[in-house]
Amino acid sequence: MYFFDNESLFSFKLDGIDSKDLNCKISSTVDKNVTTTVYDYDGGLRITNIFKKYDDFGAYEWVNYYENASNEPTGILSDIFDCDVFVPLENDDKVLNSFWLQSRETCTKVYAPYGSICSPTEFSYDPDAQGLGHLKLGMQFNYYSEGGRSSDNRAPFFNINKENNGYIFAIGWSGQWDSIIDRVDGAVRFRSGVLGASFKVLPGEKFRTASIVILPYQNGLDESQSSWRRLVKTHFSNMGKGERPSHMPMFATMWGGLPSETVIERINIIKKHELLFEGVWLDAGWYGIDTPPAAESDGEWSNHTGDWRPSRITHKNGLKDVSKLIHDSNMKFLLWFEPERAIKGTPITLEHPEYFMMLGNSANAVIDLGREDALNYTIDTFSNIIDELGIDVFRIDCNCDPAPYWNVYDEPERKGIKQIKYVNGLYRFWDALLEKFPHLIIDNCAGGGRRIDIETLRRSVTFWRSDITCTSNPCPEHMQLHTQSYSTWMPYSGTGTPVQFDEYEFRSSYCGATDVRWFGSFDTFVDFDKMGPTLKKYMEEYLSIRDYFYADYYPLTKNTANRDTWCASQFNRPEQCDGILQIFRREFSPYKTCQFILKGLESGAKYVFEDIDGGKPVIWDADVIMSTGYEITVPYQRSAKIIKYHKL
Repeated sequence: MYFFDNESLFSFKLDGIDSKDLNCKISSTVDKNVTTTVYDYDGGLRITNIFKKYDDFGAYEWVNYYENASNEPTGILSDIFDCDVFVPLENDDKVLNSFWLQSRETCTKVYAPYGSICSPTEFSYDPDAQGLGHLKLGMQFNYYSEGGRSSDNRAPFFNINKENNGYIFAIGWSGQWDSIIDRVDGAVRFRSGVLGASFKVLPGEKFRTASIVILPYQNGLDESQSSWRRLVKTHFSNMGKGERPSHMPMFATMWGGLPSETVIERINIIKKHELLFEGVWLDAGWYGIDTPPAAESDGEWSNHTGDWRPSRITHKNGLKDVSKLIHDSNMKFLLWFEPERAIKGTPITLEHPEYFMMLGNSANAVIDLGREDALNYTIDTFSNIIDELGIDVFRIDCNCDPAPYWNVYDEPERKGIKQIKYVNGLYRFWDALLEKFPHLIIDNCAGGGRRIDIETLRRSVTFWRSDITCTSNPCPEHMQLHTQSYSTWMPYSGTGTPVQFDEYEFRSSYCGATDVRWFGSFDTFVDFDKMGPTLKKYMEEYLSIRDYFYADYYPLTKNTANRDTWCASQFNRPEQCDGILQIFRREFSPYKTCQFILKGLESGAKYVFEDIDGGKPVIWDADVIMSTGYEITVPYQRSAKIIKYHKL
C-alpha cells in the first residue's frame, strides 16, 4: 500500500540530522507474515523493525528495537517517531470561502477518545462538537497522554475517517505517548512515539519503544469499529486462549478489609442459595501484617501498600482458608494488588531502598522496573503469592502518576530512558506471570481504566474501567455511557452493580463483565431474604446474554448523560444470525416511542424480536429496520429493556 512505500516506517534525528539523510545499511528477512528489517547506522546505532501483517483483517503492526552495537555512546536521538507514515485519503471538497463550514457528512474527522478521567465522557469523542475534530487541509492535531499511564486524560486510539474510508491507529505504549496528525494533499500523516524522548544509547544497550497497529477500512465508521473489536479478539487478546475462558467471569466483590470469617460466611450464603457467581473478588485492604479490619475504602489499607503479607489480624490463616473455600465452591479467586507502588517505611523500602524511585515529601515509592534486581524481586514476589494462594485473576492497580518519578531519575542526555526501561520491565513482568501461570487473567485497573492500550489489551482485560463508579450508588447513566464508549474500542471491559439496586440500575451495569457489589463491606450487606431473589433473577438474566457483549457493536444513540433522552446499543452476532438491543428510556424523557437504525443484519432476511420481559414476538424486515428503523414503545420513564432478536 501507498504508506508502506516509504524508505522506513519511522523517523528520528541523530545529532540534529534527519534519519533519512543518515548513512545506513538495511537488511531484511521474511518469515510468513512477519518482516524483520535491521537498520545499521554509522556510529553503531542499530534499529530493528519487526513488521507484521494480519491478512484476514488487512491490518498492520510494527515495533522498533533500539541498540548500540559499538563501544561508544551514540549521538543524541531526538524527534523520535516510532510510526511516521502517510496514509492516502481523498481531499475534502473545497468550500466557497472562509465563511463556509466543511460538510459534516463528507469532511475528514479524527475520532480521538478521551481517556479515563472519572468522567461520563471516557473513551468517547464527538468530532462534530464545534468542529473540533474536523481535520482540514494544512491543519495539525497533537494528542498525548498525561501522568505516565497510557489512557490517562487521552486514550491511545484514533479513527481517522472520511465518509466510508479511513484508518484506525492504536499506539502500543503503556506510559506517556505522543501523536501528531497532519492533513496534507491527498493524505494524512500520522506520527507517534514516546513523549519527549531524547537520548543517547549506551554501548550494549537494547530496548523497545512504542508499537503501532493500523487498520485501514472502506466499509464505514460503524463497521470499522466492529472490525477493530474482532481484530483485538482474534489476534491480540489472550481471552479464550491457553487455559483462560473466552468470557470475563462474574464476581461477587468484597472489600479486603473484611475479616476472613465474614468473607467465608458470605461465600457460604452464595453456596446455600445457589447464586451463579463464577468467582470471588477480594479488593484492597487485605495486606499489611498488622492491618486491622475496616469498612470499604476506610481504615489503613493505603498506608500498608507494598507490604504484601496478609494481615494476621484480619486474615488469621493468611487467606488460605478463603482461597480453599472459593476453589472448593468451583469459583475463581480475584485478589487486588498494586505491585508498582509502596509506602515509604514498608519492609521492602527499608530492606532495598535502591529498588525504588522516591520523591521528596511524597509518601509513595515507585519500584524501578528498569532495574534488573527490582524487576526480579517483583516477578518472584508476586509469582510466589499467586502460587501460594491459588490466584486466578491478578488485579493490578496503579494509583499514582509514575511520570514525575521517571523525569527526576532521568540522567543527562538520556531524557525518556527511565520511562522506556520501566515500561519494558512492566511488559517483562506481566509476560513472566502469564507464561508461568497459563490460566492467569490479569485485571488491568490502574486507577480505573487509566492504562489501556493495545499492549495491555494483549496481556489483560479491564474488570473496572472507571473509578467514577466507585461510589456505592453510581449514576446508572454513566454506566450506560461507558458500555457504549468502551465497547467502541475493546470487546472486554467491566463495571460493578450499585450496592442496592432496582431493575434500571442493575441492567445499566450489563456489559462484558458485570460484578456484584452487594457483598462488599460491613455496612452495605443486606439480608438475603430481602434482596436475594431479585439479585438471583438479574444474575441469571445477565449470564444468559453475556456473550453478546463480546460481539459486533453498534451505538444506536449519541453518547450523552442527559436524563431527558434515550440510550441504546446493538450487539450483533452475524455468524449466529442473532443479537440483542440494550435500550434505556431515561427518567425525564418525554418520548414513549423511539426508532433506531439497526446495523449488520442480513439484507432480505426477516428477524424475530422478543422483549425478555415477555410479550408477543414481533417480526421485522431487515431492510426496513436498517433504513427507516426499528420502532419500540416503552410506556414508563426510567425503564430498561433488553430485546433479543434472531433471523427467521
